[in-house]
Amino acid sequence: MGQSRPTSVSATVWHDHAWNFLCACVASTPADVADRIREANNLFRLAPEALGVSLPHLVEEKAIEALLSSKGSESAALSLLGRETAFMVSRGMSASNLATVVLPGRREEYTAKGATLELALLAAKTAALLAEAEQVLSLQHDDGLPARDWSGREVEKRQG
Repeated sequence: MGQSRPTSVSATVWHDHAWNFLCACVASTPADVADRIREANNLFRLAPEALGVSLPHLVEEKAIEALLSSKGSESAALSLLGRETAFMVSRGMSASNLATVVLPGRREEYTAKGATLELALLAAKTAALLAEAEQVLSLQHDDGLPARDWSGREVEKRQG
């Protein structure tokens, strides 16, 4: 099921794409799940080589499409986490979904909220990868990116 890592983009470009993807997951609706899963697969495949320990298992696009076409979006999202990633999920009474992930070899937990279980899992994994990229690759969140509220919607940046 795994594939070799394709040529990656620069660490800074990947970081910016990952940040925007995280915001998109948080702001997405259940109708967007399949698109977010496809985007996550592409994003994870293009991650900088230094994140390879956290992304040891890449999923073939054919496998993702097969799961999505058979209404297996939960399985597709879980396959993108990889067997080595620890996770916990929760669905509240208000139909809000939370996911927490711990990357392989790490202790830090990253939690995210999503409209579906899949979106929460993808957002949490992406948040963990962003934190690792910032640490391992000495990257910072780009101040040129739009400011976003908790739901992922763009908001005006406050000065000072």
